[in-house]
Amino acid sequence: RDWQLSLSADEHLAVSHLGFVLSPGPTATLLVDGVAQAPVAGDGISTVFHCPRACTARLVIESAEPRQVDVVVF
Repeated sequence: RDWQLSLSADEHLAVSHLGFVLSPGPTATLLVDGVAQAPVAGDGISTVFHCPRACTARLVIESAEPRQVDVVVF
């Protein structure tokens, strides 16, 4: 699955795996201008990306259980 997102400067995007006990976690990639962004934080449950400037980004998530993935912009 993938989404186009409009992010404001200094926003963060978190991808969380709500079913972390039941299935392998998702692979999340955030692309800005076609370039993959490195996560600024992460663990076995969540991955957090930071947008340093206003941009349109593409979020790509690969998951065996997409219903167990939550995406939050903050």
